[in-house]
Order: sequence, then C-alpha cells, then structure tokens
Amino acid sequence: MNKLSPQDKETLNNFRGMTVGKIFIRARESQNVTVEQIAAHLNISSTHLKAIEEDDVNNLPPKVYAVGFVRAYADLLQLDSEKMAYLFKVQFYGKKQTDAQKKIIRSEGKKIEIFEIFKQKIDMIPMLLFSVIGIVLMLSVLVVFVIWVIGPGENERTSIPEVPASMLSAADPQKTPDTHQQVTAEDFIKPESHKEENPKTIEPMDIILKPDEGAKAYGVSPLESELAFKFVEKVWAEFRELKGGKILLSQTFEKGDVIFIPKDMDVLTTTGNGAAIETYLDNQSLGVLGKQSEIVRLKPVSAKALRLH
Repeated sequence: MNKLSPQDKETLNNFRGMTVGKIFIRARESQNVTVEQIAAHLNISSTHLKAIEEDDVNNLPPKVYAVGFVRAYADLLQLDSEKMAYLFKVQFYGKKQTDAQKKIIRSEGKKIEIFEIFKQKIDMIPMLLFSVIGIVLMLSVLVVFVIWVIGPGENERTSIPEVPASMLSAADPQKTPDTHQQVTAEDFIKPESHKEENPKTIEPMDIILKPDEGAKAYGVSPLESELAFKFVEKVWAEFRELKGGKILLSQTFEKGDVIFIPKDMDVLTTTGNGAAIETYLDNQSLGVLGKQSEIVRLKPVSAKALRLH
C-alpha cells in the first residue's frame, strides 16, 4: 500500500476543486457503467454508492465502513484509493470544518450567501425546542421515579414484616424458621441436574471451530477470536484490516483451512469465488460470502455489524 507523502496530504488538505462524489461520477460515466452494475460487482448497496456520489454523508454507515466503501469504489474505477479515501475524510470528517464550510465544499467552491448561513441557524431553532421539551419530560419522569423508590414515610415503614427465615443466609443459626412454606433457591433447580453425579466438563476446544484434518489454522488463537472464515474449497483470498487497510493474509488457501480474526477487528475480504469461504461468528456458521464463482472485492465484514443483523 502506497502511503501518502506530506506534500500529498498538504495538497489534499487545501483542495477546493470537485468533491469526492463528483470525481466518482465523472470517472464512472467516462467508463460507461451504472451505479447498479458497480454495486453488484462490489457487493455494496447502491444506496450507499449513490450517497457517496451525492456527498450525502448522513446516509452512509459509520466512518470506518464509509471509508472502506470509498477505497473499494476507487480501486474499481482505477483511481488512487489512498488519495480518494484521504480526501473523503478531509471533506466530510475534518474536525475544523464548520457546517457552512462543508456546504461550500459540496457546492464545488461556489460562494454561499450570508442569508443562507443565517437560515441554517434559524432552522436549528425547532430542534433546540424539541431538545428542551425532551429534557423537561425526562426530569419529570426521574422525579416520579425517585418518589416511587423512596416509598412510604417512616411511620408506614415500621409495619413491613420481617424477612422470611428461608431467605436468610444459612450461616445465621439464631434465626427461627418461618412456619409458612417459602420459595427457596432449590425450587429453581431443574430435576435433571441431580441425575448426573459427575457431569462432563466441556473443554473450550470442544466448542471452537477447527480446521479439517491435514488443513491449517491461520491468525490468532481461537480463544482470542470471534470472527473466523473456513475454506470449503481451494481458493485464493486476501484479508485486510478495515481500519488502515493493512494486509493480514494474501495467498491460496486449501480446503479445510481456517483463519481466525482477532477480536474487535473488522476486515475487508477479497476472493475470486464467494462460495468457497464460509463465515463463522462465535462458532456459528453464517453461510458463505457469495455465489459460486462470484468475485468478492474488498467486502467489509464486522462481528459487531453481523450481530446487529
């Protein structure tokens, strides 16, 4: 991966030409392809690609995924993915940019009238009012909850009965058992648990995905992984860190091989046959990455995102 030089970054930091979206539109139209065709090839939603072209960052997923989409889109159009990703972050995630500055960038350097900036501030008034009303309602609910928790006055509290003896610790012999039948912890134990005097201890490796006999395991220890990929056919594949794009592995894998991804790491997956790679989350199979002979290019895979779905 070619890292940007300080001069490249300085140039992109001060770039005031076309937005990333306009650059993508021009490159795509020059190659006479549609957004839908690119979406099908990259396995990325056409809605997200259109949001990138329209500079609509509000309709994109979190930053780390959006930047990954920009890299994949740029690679497919034979653009410099590093420069496009950096420019995208500068234009839409720059810390020092105000909303007015972002709007200036999206209008390709055109001047924005003073009254438009003033109008933006006026448009925020209803939002502020709704926020104030929401805070007042939350405080009201909190007050009611506190009053309910505090409960009755001191005189009423004296009438609360003693705690039943069966609910007290067995280490206190001075307490007299209650004559009424009480519910104890034993009532919640399933009868089946008493049938086996020496239950089998399940070792961690008994419930962890393993490579087939004669195959290899790559990556971290299975106990340090939540996300894994198993190869059901011999195939070439490449795995990159989604954050930063560092290549983890790029090689031909044999049938039965497994790669274990470190916890809290999202990856970009590329292969020439999506049906050859099976995805596992917490030792559960989620199916293959794609169809037979389908080209999967820089597909983002995240344990957190998979759990949400």
